[in-house]
Amino acid sequence: MIENLNPKGIPSEPKYNHDETRIFSRQNVWYYTCPNGDNVGPFRYRSEAKSSLDKFIEQLKDRL
Repeated sequence: MIENLNPKGIPSEPKYNHDETRIFSRQNVWYYTCPNGDNVGPFRYRSEAKSSLDKFIEQLKDRL
């Protein structure tokens, strides 16, 4: 994933459409974005962020 840099060269928050992946890296650690816009992390590996996001989605589905 390519990160956007702000004018100071610091990665800015990635913008996602509703169906896009919400996993991103910043300063060599991984995060995911909840539907409410909160970032969850950091995770050392992308696979950990994905696993946590998958678990979060399953918990949401169980509530329906």
